[in-house]
Amino acid sequence: MAKLRRDWNGRFNWAVKKLHKRLLQLGAQEFYIRGEGDVQHEEGIDGTLIPWVSGLTSKLLELFPLPDGISPIPDHQLLPPKFRVSIDTSKPIYSDESYSENLTLPRGPNSFKLTVSKNDRLTPNTHFQDTRLLSFTSSTPLSHSPGDAISILATNPPEVVSEALEILNFNISPDQPLIITPSSSTFITPLTLRTLLTHHLDITAIPRRSFFTFCAAFTDDETHKERLIDFTNPLYAEELFDYTTRPRRSILEVLQEFGSVKVPLEYLVEMIPKIKGRLFSIASAADQYSSPLPSLPSVSEKKPEEEKGGEKEKVYHLDLLIAIVKYRTVIKRIRRGMCTRYISSLTPGCTLNATITKGGLGTSSQKKIQHSTPVILIGPGTGVAPMRAMVWERMIGVEKHLSDDSDNNGGLRPAKTLLFFGCRGKDLDNYFGDEWSELSKRFGNEVFEVKTAFSRDQDRKRYVQHVIKDEKQEVWKLVGEMGGFVYEFRKNAASGERGTY
Repeated sequence: MAKLRRDWNGRFNWAVKKLHKRLLQLGAQEFYIRGEGDVQHEEGIDGTLIPWVSGLTSKLLELFPLPDGISPIPDHQLLPPKFRVSIDTSKPIYSDESYSENLTLPRGPNSFKLTVSKNDRLTPNTHFQDTRLLSFTSSTPLSHSPGDAISILATNPPEVVSEALEILNFNISPDQPLIITPSSSTFITPLTLRTLLTHHLDITAIPRRSFFTFCAAFTDDETHKERLIDFTNPLYAEELFDYTTRPRRSILEVLQEFGSVKVPLEYLVEMIPKIKGRLFSIASAADQYSSPLPSLPSVSEKKPEEEKGGEKEKVYHLDLLIAIVKYRTVIKRIRRGMCTRYISSLTPGCTLNATITKGGLGTSSQKKIQHSTPVILIGPGTGVAPMRAMVWERMIGVEKHLSDDSDNNGGLRPAKTLLFFGCRGKDLDNYFGDEWSELSKRFGNEVFEVKTAFSRDQDRKRYVQHVIKDEKQEVWKLVGEMGGFVYEFRKNAASGERGTY
């Protein structure tokens, strides 16, 4: 077995070590050493994975030798394509009009359609970070809990697709219908070279080592071939990192720089990775826009029901808080995140398919007690998105609780929700600041309170961990004395924050 990354809690390959030990206890026999990879290795995962796989292959050949006359396939030998691509001559070439009339977006299992109702920038135009509040509506009932995420499948913009068509230079019309075998229900219809590059292939991704193996097989230029083969060699892992990962060089840029590479159409789907859905935490509660709470600044334009054909149709709402990725690399080129570029281009009325992925906050199991148990939420920056969902779920519960008579609610008082939020500046990226103020006025600080840390509004930096430390007595009262829960949502807690805990 092999483990390829550090565990979330910082312990090195802890899960695989525990599994390995348990398998030995159950009587398993180890025939080759356990592999332990590390994404922080100077050569990345490949630094330890490739030597381990090479040793494992040798051991397998030793234990199970091949018959006489048969030898292992060389690593650089090109295998037959996994897909067959042919032109569908039974259908005419599509035009812009026929695309719009016949285009059917790919749908995965359990996916549903969302319609964009709002795409607002929350940060000022003078601020370098563009953060969006996206609001969606759906006629499909949306069942989700705080911490759940939406998976969005992005598309490549037309200008990028046109550049790809020019670089790949296939001798067919990009709007000619294609047949790909084996087929897949996730393929868009109509399937053409243009729609394939738009909706399926991640042509702006950073190429992996296997990509250069294909490129080396598709060039007759010996200089280019030699350089491409070098990139497939683990001994040149640092050069590969400097060429691809460090400057975030894309697949298209590699094909442009190695112009002698001529990719056969039948290898295109295998050679370029598929566009994967990007996950974004849901920033609204399931019942937020049909709740009995008075309208707040962020929800005043929403209505739980809309008129359609003289009848009221139930409409479900969902919000996302997304930071648009845009930066300049070491080679002075501007890079933009594929999905966030797609998101920033969405306008009201646009539709897309999405799926809900269950999150890791574990709030569903606490629903029976959550309104009578204190909760501390820590969500700096856009990490406040799932915390907003939890705040609203709790406040809706509190409102219902207070509207019931004491006999029905058992005399339990609503517990406090304490939110620690940090950002750069009060007037820069203080997400939902007005909303927090309205909720505090509505319920009082004994039910909902926000403690903020604006790191750049004063000479001395002040972060969330400093505010938590200042409020240590309140934190201990809610958690240590009253048995409350603490939820934090961010990629990595700072070392100072761990010390505060």
